Amino acid sequence: MPTLPLPFLGYIIDLRKSNEIRHKRTNCQTLRYSLNDPDFAAIPRIHRDENVFLSHYQQLKVLSEPVYLKARELLLEGFDLVIMCQLGRDRTGIVIDNLLKGFGAPLSVRVREAQETFSLLDTRPDWLEEILTRRDETYLDFQARNNLAKKAFITYILEDKI
Repeated sequence: MPTLPLPFLGYIIDLRKSNEIRHKRTNCQTLRYSLNDPDFAAIPRIHRDENVFLSHYQQLKVLSEPVYLKARELLLEGFDLVIMCQLGRDRTGIVIDNLLKGFGAPLSVRVREAQETFSLLDTRPDWLEEILTRRDETYLDFQARNNLAKKAFITYILEDKI
């Protein structure tokens, strides 16, 4: 029986590093932008603080500028778009925040979007367990890191309000 081609569903902007890719999509055009940000699970706990994350987000904003421009172009052309990284928090979060800001979303909307994204990870979704296992990280360590990242991300948004 012949297989029919899958319908084109839009674009995926994939921000994962090559070692993070486990599944590939075939019915969407995938645009890969490997943003080489540090793996915070590998940073010793005593060196983790809000400023480390804040500096990281400021650096990611610069690195992700081409991603933002391409995503904006696709959205303005009317395409459906999925933006993803491994957790959907740091790399994806910066791009989404830049899009919200670029399209004129109020500061309150940007902050709420970030809070909801970080809170989703607090629900301990099933897919998170696989990632934590690969990283050899406990959920408790992840949760502490996620809370630091959340505070830093909100600070980043509030400082980047103009």
